[in-house]
Amino acid sequence: MNITKAIVPIILPLLIAVSLSPLPITIEQPYKITELKFKIYADGSVEVTYKISLNYTTTTIELPLYGKVYVDTLVVVNEEKLPLTYEVSQNTLTVDVAGSREVVVVYLTDLLIKNEVWILEINVPVKATIILPHNSSVVDFNTLPLDLKETLEGLVVVMPQGSIRLTFTPPVYLGALLPFRLRVTREVYVVYEGEEVQIPLVVLSVFYEGSVSISVSANTTSVSIVKKSLSLSLKKGSKQTLLVNVKALKPGVACITISARNFGHEESISVVIKILEKKTARITLNVEKSEFKKGEKVKITGKIDPPMSVKLVIELQKKGEAWKVLGYVATDKNGAFTFVWTAEITGELSLRVRWEGSREFKEAVSNEVSIRVKEERKCFIATATYGSELSPEVSFLRGFRDNIVKKTFLGSCFMEGFNAIYYSFSPHIASIIEENAILRNLMKVLLYPLILSLKVSAGAFFAVNPYIGTEAAVVLAGFVASSLIGALYMLPIVLLAIYITRRRPLTGISISLNNILKALTVLLLLSLFAMATASYIQNVAMAICSSLLFVSASALASPAILLRLLRDVDIRNIRSKNS
Repeated sequence: MNITKAIVPIILPLLIAVSLSPLPITIEQPYKITELKFKIYADGSVEVTYKISLNYTTTTIELPLYGKVYVDTLVVVNEEKLPLTYEVSQNTLTVDVAGSREVVVVYLTDLLIKNEVWILEINVPVKATIILPHNSSVVDFNTLPLDLKETLEGLVVVMPQGSIRLTFTPPVYLGALLPFRLRVTREVYVVYEGEEVQIPLVVLSVFYEGSVSISVSANTTSVSIVKKSLSLSLKKGSKQTLLVNVKALKPGVACITISARNFGHEESISVVIKILEKKTARITLNVEKSEFKKGEKVKITGKIDPPMSVKLVIELQKKGEAWKVLGYVATDKNGAFTFVWTAEITGELSLRVRWEGSREFKEAVSNEVSIRVKEERKCFIATATYGSELSPEVSFLRGFRDNIVKKTFLGSCFMEGFNAIYYSFSPHIASIIEENAILRNLMKVLLYPLILSLKVSAGAFFAVNPYIGTEAAVVLAGFVASSLIGALYMLPIVLLAIYITRRRPLTGISISLNNILKALTVLLLLSLFAMATASYIQNVAMAICSSLLFVSASALASPAILLRLLRDVDIRNIRSKNS
């Protein structure tokens, strides 16, 4: 306890003193100029070079510009030689450096005071390296240099931070003056294959005028130089810009060397072009079904991968013809698209979707989808009789065909065979009926039994369809319709036969009638078996023949049965008279 009481009065003041003493705080600067160089050429122009190290949190920097800057010669790149975005306002350069660790700035400027002697007067934030042209001599400086030496580049003078005034003599003979200088606005280009690069080449002249020959070459076949030889006429104190056009052919890195010569002077400058391979996009195309009627809506859907919002071209090709543009459609943000087309072209058609590509993506073409557009068959005779396709009778006939018969395999095959026969003569008959009012009225009477028979068979179809299936229900409906049509249209003949029986008995036709009924029964059974087989193996030709045979046999069987009944009645009458 005594020791503690003795130590506390000593330690407590020390802790208070330490806590109150100021601690050094280090604030990291946004950037640091690691090199500042002024290279003076024999023509009096000055090339200024900044090299700057950046703090990782720095997004923009501002640098002072010296003298009258040739803006076209300004190059600002990062540590990977990639160009950075910048803005020049008066004598300040603002650079967007986000994500970069180092920045290099190079430009030409008119900075010297040129009389009998040349004077460089600047204020620098860090030590600066000044390179004088060969055969120049230092006359005076306001501050002692940190270093002074002759090199291959010229006389190197290293000056300390602060205000600098350096006086020196220009080159002592004209031969040392450079007639022109070459500059490019960018040293590195990043493009995609297929693009054309325009390289602005700046040619500066101070003292001389005359023509300059310029040649352009590449170290690889991944690029193509549009024009390899150029010429330029220089004037004293002029600055001219030429465009060097280079076509990027395939992925790789190309070094473009631009050389100029005249007046015994030759100068070269290089530009690097990095060519990226274009990405590949994939387009899938879908159509809801493969067969359409003329005038029907065709819904085309699909997707582009990777998903992007672009404009696509819908193309159509008729068999044996060239591709044609059908329309345009834009994809949504997920890459999906929908296009609806009204089928006005008949025949075998192919559809595809094409995208012309972009700067980053190659041209893309979808899979081809084949469709068949049929011209809807009209009921020529019924339409001519009732005067319109929209009449209730014609609408019923068309609905019976499309919604009942053609919904099944056997029904579709029967209609294909029936149409081949019907449409071979119906247009001609319809044109005759259409022009004659008497015939139209007569045909209305004749078509009534047909419509009545089909209405009865439609009722039979809907009654049994839930129990025996669509294919079997269509066969039954066909049997009912054919039997009724045969009976109703043969009724006049049957009535005529009844009239004849009053004078002549029917017993004499018993043998032939029995044979006909037996033959028709065999035909019905064989056609039923053939239809079942064709439906099982999906044989179209067999289904067409067997369905036509079945309908024909059914239509003939009903009047034959009526005649058989009449014959039996006639026999009973004869027997009753004899008894």
